[in-house]
Amino acid sequence: MVTVKIKDGTPRGSASLCVTCRYVHIVRGFSASEQQVRCQGVWPSQLMHFPVSQCSSYDDSRLPSKRDMEKIAWILLTKKA
Repeated sequence: MVTVKIKDGTPRGSASLCVTCRYVHIVRGFSASEQQVRCQGVWPSQLMHFPVSQCSSYDDSRLPSKRDMEKIAWILLTKKA
């Protein structure tokens, strides 16, 4: 039997990248098929009709943003010699 490996093929059962993106607006209905995903990372915002696997405007909402990091950062003052 021959085993065939496909590099960069279509992944199965993976969630869309939009679910964890900071720039997404998701509207879900009562049914599992009722869902609208609108990307606000591009101008004008676009309705996504397919699950996204890679995006150049992706910003993970699970990680703190640059602004959040600046708010919690310590400001160190040093004396000139």
